Amino acid sequence: MKKKNKNSTVANWRIDSLLNNLPIKVNNKESICDYLNKFPDIIDIIPKAVSATREYFPDAQIVLDLYIDPEIDDKYLVLYVRLKEYEGSIIELLDKARLEILDELKDKKGWIQITTDYKKAK
Repeated sequence: MKKKNKNSTVANWRIDSLLNNLPIKVNNKESICDYLNKFPDIIDIIPKAVSATREYFPDAQIVLDLYIDPEIDDKYLVLYVRLKEYEGSIIELLDKARLEILDELKDKKGWIQITTDYKKAK
């Protein structure tokens, strides 16, 4: 049986608390927890990314998920913006939201992307 150390227990509690208190939908919570345990340097950026996304998309459904690239060994967190109807300015607004957190992602090992999957908001 694998023994958990105190630091991983504290980190897991912090991650669970964060994910349970985000005002958005969280998919694949266990995979996201695993990712954040590997890349804890971005834990504090997640609420800022959610806030920046909400600022530009106040009526959108926002979903946190883990993107797993099917072609190469790459994973990262993603905030999907889902709208009831899509219009031409979405890319410009996504870029503005991304710029809000880009400087904070410099020198981090983990990554969070703000984008859309063009699914309809529920």
